[in-house]
Amino acid sequence: MPEPPQLAPLDAEEQRFYYEPLPDDRASQTISKGEPGHPAEKTCFGCLYSRSRSFGQYPQFVTIAPIRSISHDLSITLGSATVTPSSSARNLGVTMDDELSLTAHIAAVSRSCRFTLYNIRKIRRYLSEHSTQLLVQALVLSKLDYCNSLLAGLPACATRPLQRIQNAAARLVYNLPRRSHVTPLLISLHWLPIMARIRFKTLVLTFRAVNGTAPVYIKPLLQPYTPTRHLRSSSDNRLVVPPLKTARSQHKLFSCLAPQWWNQLPTSIRDTDCLSTFKKRLKTHLFREYNGT
Repeated sequence: MPEPPQLAPLDAEEQRFYYEPLPDDRASQTISKGEPGHPAEKTCFGCLYSRSRSFGQYPQFVTIAPIRSISHDLSITLGSATVTPSSSARNLGVTMDDELSLTAHIAAVSRSCRFTLYNIRKIRRYLSEHSTQLLVQALVLSKLDYCNSLLAGLPACATRPLQRIQNAAARLVYNLPRRSHVTPLLISLHWLPIMARIRFKTLVLTFRAVNGTAPVYIKPLLQPYTPTRHLRSSSDNRLVVPPLKTARSQHKLFSCLAPQWWNQLPTSIRDTDCLSTFKKRLKTHLFREYNGT
């Protein structure tokens, strides 16, 4: 069996990414990296290209334009090779598309989970109910929860394929037919629906940002609410909700969604200091809200 290629670890300089934003009046541009003007360009793209070729793959990049009418006719030349833009690219397990609709990511996750459920179903008769639940939670729900905060702000119709996967997983745990009513099963398993799981992950990240334990690039996106005069809401631990612009994409921003969802929480949950206690109370609150219990 051939040995995998030995690759040196990336240093800080190699992890820098070069980007060149295009003004609105330039619809297309060919970016040539055959003779880069900055050493970081050659280091970054050369390293990425060589590493991708070592594993039989080619580097990909996606152009995300603020206006859809702008052409994506871009290319990057690396020596004798030319890399053209793709409609989607995979980064850290998330498939990003050029419209940031995350449709390709949802389809990929659904396809992977469906295959896993198919394999579990073939051995279901040899498993107990508890063993099946543990297996589904480890192999299916973990995929549904991975980076699901990126789906915040999407309509329910966009996340419906993921909800179908969770419904199928609940029926598989109890070994019930396809047409069985799934809401009592989710309540019995104490599983939050997909939309609630997305909201849970976003609010946990908001809690960490408010308490100073989130990554440094998250905290500046949130601003504590300070009224101009003394009000009873001064001690409610609220956040400032920025004004929403007309662009539909603005409604999906973390800086817009997180303050709205945070301010809707009861004061007893917002004032919690311990992360584990906050998660417990938040899950109970969302469970009652989404299941009507």
